[in-house]
Amino acid sequence: MEREIKIISGEVRSGKTSRLQNWLAEHPQADGIVSPVINGKRYVQRIRSGEKRVLDAMGSEEEEALLRVGTHLFLKESFVWAQQELLACTGQADWLVVDEIGPLELRGQGLEPALSKVLRKGSFPLVLVVRKRLVQVVKERYGWL
Repeated sequence: MEREIKIISGEVRSGKTSRLQNWLAEHPQADGIVSPVINGKRYVQRIRSGEKRVLDAMGSEEEEALLRVGTHLFLKESFVWAQQELLACTGQADWLVVDEIGPLELRGQGLEPALSKVLRKGSFPLVLVVRKRLVQVVKERYGWL
């Protein structure tokens, strides 16, 4: 049986996570990682538990504790936590959600390598958030063509 994959795509800051959260309201058995912006700060959050970590760096952190994408700085420790949570939720949900697969993941950072492990692990349905310009690259990278 072929794995069901839903991709929510759009431009940067176009409401992809908001569309995902609307979808999640109708799918309470989904689990995974969502990356909401709350009061102007980006977080990474486990869906089922609601537990979250600040993703945006405050500017006072040491350079080795940060990941950079363009002008954005993210905390590596928050991604380490998100990877652990992503690995923990496989097999426990009707849908596995990943928000988002972006430039960091494509260069082996962010949610990687946990993301690749989870995607190889099973045939559970997926909901993925991907920037519109990266959809084809993500499909090729993870073998969904």
